[in-house]
This record gives sequence, C-alpha cells and structure tokens, in this order.
Amino acid sequence: MAHPAIARTESTLRDRTLSSSSVYQAYRILQVAFVIAPIVAGSDKFFHLLVNWDMYLAPSIARLSPIDGHSLMLAFGVIEIARVFLSR
Repeated sequence: MAHPAIARTESTLRDRTLSSSSVYQAYRILQVAFVIAPIVAGSDKFFHLLVNWDMYLAPSIARLSPIDGHSLMLAFGVIEIARVFLSR
C-alpha cells in the first residue's frame, strides 16, 4: 500500500494534468472562434446571408463618408477579414 502523502501527490498531479488539458482545450476553442467569427462576419457583409449590414451603418457616418453606405460596409468587411490575418 502506498504512503498517503504519495497517493495524495499522485492525485493532485492527475487533477492538474486534467485541468491543464481542459484549460488548453478551452483556449483552443476560443482561439478558433475568434478567428472564424470575424471571417464569417466580414464575408457576410458581401453576401448578406445572415444580416443586412447596410442598415447597421449610422446615418451620420454615411453622411460623412465620401462613398455610399454599401461600399463603406464592403470596405469594413475587407478590413475585418484582413485584421484576422494581419494579427497572426
């Protein structure tokens, strides 16, 4: 039979390994989500499959812009997608 202190240490190490793998798994899931979400949102500004993004542009911003609102949203979509790849 193992000494109680050794059994307790083995149990703690096993729990830490499980915890660190769970933490790493959560980290990877969030990392993938924070890459995919801007790409999906940015590309949706071109295709309008999820939302009509043009209606979310504030009228005051549209008035200040030298280009029309739809083209401005397309530019935002390009920036949103590019930001994902430039931040790596």
